[in-house]
Amino acid sequence: MTQTQIAQHQATLAGQLPSGGITLVGTITGPRGPEAFLRTSNGRIRKVSAGDKLGFGGPQVLAVGNGQVRLYASGKEQILTMPGH
Repeated sequence: MTQTQIAQHQATLAGQLPSGGITLVGTITGPRGPEAFLRTSNGRIRKVSAGDKLGFGGPQVLAVGNGQVRLYASGKEQILTMPGH
């Protein structure tokens, strides 16, 4: 099973992650550099890296680090961390 498949599976198990909003599922170092797996409010998993935007008018990914992601939206910065960290 690939890292993407593992993250997607774990993110869909009931009660494993907080509901609503954007949740950090995991981080890896991929071919584009550091990347993160985010679960969006609709339950979908997105693989993102610095500079990516989450939908029209959604937050922009500022940075991906080990177990954390920094997002920017509406003039505010938000740091997401892995559940349990």
